[in-house]
Amino acid sequence: MSLKKALNIAKFEYKNNVRSTYFVLLLTNLYNIFSNESNNILKEILMIGYNVRLHFDEKKHYISNA
Repeated sequence: MSLKKALNIAKFEYKNNVRSTYFVLLLTNLYNIFSNESNNILKEILMIGYNVRLHFDEKKHYISNA
């Protein structure tokens, strides 16, 4: 739930030949993916060679069937 910790894990995994995909939420109280700090962390994870994908939480978004 911490992008800083995710970056540390990504670096550890990279050194140990482990491949992962990192999922981030658009809306969470734990981080803001639109902040400069978070954006830089996500870019660094991408530069290491990992995938970053959206974890969509349908309970946080109203979707009308109409």
